[in-house]
Amino acid sequence: MLSVIIPFVAESPQLFFTVQSLRHELEGIDHEIILIYNATALTNESDHPEINCSLYIQKKQPSDVRLLKFSERQSHWQAKNIGMEQAKGDILFFIDAHCLIYPGSLHRMYFDFFFYPLINHSYTLFFFFFF
Repeated sequence: MLSVIIPFVAESPQLFFTVQSLRHELEGIDHEIILIYNATALTNESDHPEINCSLYIQKKQPSDVRLLKFSERQSHWQAKNIGMEQAKGDILFFIDAHCLIYPGSLHRMYFDFFFYPLINHSYTLFFFFFF
């Protein structure tokens, strides 16, 4: 299984596009997507578009998308480590919420791990885009 871990803070429109590009790439691959909302204490979730966006994504794909929220701010690395602890997959893929996957690259990386198991892989697979 492939676990995709996405820590995010204030990237609601970008998060939607990132998850949408992942959906196309992950067709035919056993996977899970872990969204990690890394922010300070929430007074009212409806005031946070990031939460609304991630909840919308989670409702559209309830079986493969999980949302983790924190009441205390974590560092970016702490959020990734928590995502690693929660991941069910034996292959982990980290991506930021403002990045898009290059078409075909995630499939290639995933299957390379099975065909060449002794090779340690590190890929740069995404495009950056900003609004």
